[in-house]
Amino acid sequence: MCTGWPIPTAAITGERGARATALLLHRIWQHSGKQAGVCISAGLWLGARRIADDNQAGLPGAHVLPNAPVTEAAVMELPAPGLAQFGHPCDRYDVIAVLDGGSVDSEVLARAGIAVVRNASDPDCLVLGDNHLGARVWLVGGEADTPAMQAHLAQGGDAVLVRCQRGGAWVVLASGVAQTPLMPFDAVFDGAAGSAARDVGCMLFAVALAWMQHIAPDTIRQALVGVGATIGCQDVSATLHPETRAMAEMLVQALGLNTAGIDDMTTDIGKSPWEAGGAFIEVNTTPGLDSLIATGCDAVAVGEAVLGPVPCRMPVRVVLVPDALLPACLAWLRRRPMTAGTGWVCAMRLASGPCDWLCPPGRRRGSRPAWCCATVARGAAGLLRAMAGRAGGRGAGRAGAAGRLAV
Repeated sequence: MCTGWPIPTAAITGERGARATALLLHRIWQHSGKQAGVCISAGLWLGARRIADDNQAGLPGAHVLPNAPVTEAAVMELPAPGLAQFGHPCDRYDVIAVLDGGSVDSEVLARAGIAVVRNASDPDCLVLGDNHLGARVWLVGGEADTPAMQAHLAQGGDAVLVRCQRGGAWVVLASGVAQTPLMPFDAVFDGAAGSAARDVGCMLFAVALAWMQHIAPDTIRQALVGVGATIGCQDVSATLHPETRAMAEMLVQALGLNTAGIDDMTTDIGKSPWEAGGAFIEVNTTPGLDSLIATGCDAVAVGEAVLGPVPCRMPVRVVLVPDALLPACLAWLRRRPMTAGTGWVCAMRLASGPCDWLCPPGRRRGSRPAWCCATVARGAAGLLRAMAGRAGGRGAGRAGAAGRLAV
């Protein structure tokens, strides 16, 4: 057991919402530019990389976080059963969040170094003892006008709450009578009232913990914009009915898409659509991937699933030649016959099949155009697919997407 880590530490305990709160705080730390680690019941992450997918809450994950040289901040879920079985992974935490007080031992509060955050909406949290060795007490609550919150602020206390102002509900940072609006409620949850009602507590606790650890409000705001759509997400891939999966794949193929996000409204994702009813209500050609990562999927694995093991839609060959040989290289390429579905980019010219174009010059550095090879290659790939599609219809378009490009 350590007496304290040389990095910021946050411990989160409670029967409801501890995992979601930890993931949100980890997200905020990542947006601050720090390489944060988080250990929860769904696994362990160092930065954006998922290291383990089993239960790492409390002591198991805490053995890894301080020993990883890349870890600059640590977030830990501390479930009460794990504390009873294994004990505390550390003698002192910078900040501790108590989401509900029904199963919290007063020993948890005694380990707070800077502050303890309590749930103002939970009577059990409010009656917990003051065994926290001078650590400041913060309150979190969705209602600003409760007697407990009003009394706390009247005594100069700190809190994170929701207050109606400027024509809507806002997340507010309060310190005594001073109140600073952080962001509109709808900016977090995108107007999703059901999600907001369920997950507002997790978001407020994460804001409080981040603010206590001196993360700038602007950083907190940027990290949370639109995140409400991902809070509480669950990965149902294992229970998705095969017929629903097949229908979704057929729909994507029929639309000619490489990647898509399909919204399926159903009473039971595990049943056949003919039995459960429902329908596909939307197809997104540029789906957000935050939801997958929020369920615990590894960010790198998600990227590889979308892009493939090699992030390129067609074979590409890059040939580097000295500037003095560019004219000869260009002349050779223009003389070489090109079949449909193949093309090349050289200097300021781009070709697809029998056609070639002079690309307009971009910004110049001195006397030379400032080209980005990757940008030119992506543009060329798009032109190749478009030209192949025009030349041979739908089938040729697919063949063009699997053609060859020389840069």
